Amino acid sequence: MPLDVALALAGLLRGGAVLMRRGALAVKDFIFKVNLVAVVRVRAADENIARQGHDARVTDVDFSVGTIKPLRKPG
Repeated sequence: MPLDVALALAGLLRGGAVLMRRGALAVKDFIFKVNLVAVVRVRAADENIARQGHDARVTDVDFSVGTIKPLRKPG
């Protein structure tokens, strides 16, 4: 699984949508800058291939978030 797909699935990239029902409260968008650490487990013939991602398979991804800072104030 490509890293950008893994990030999207984890909800860490833009592109998600919030479905609103009639009568639901309005929501605001907030943007944060985070320090993100990803531990990616890759299955490949050797370490060099695993690092390049060619002919390799991502088997698991774990994320941890360090500091979180507002990127800008909501407007």
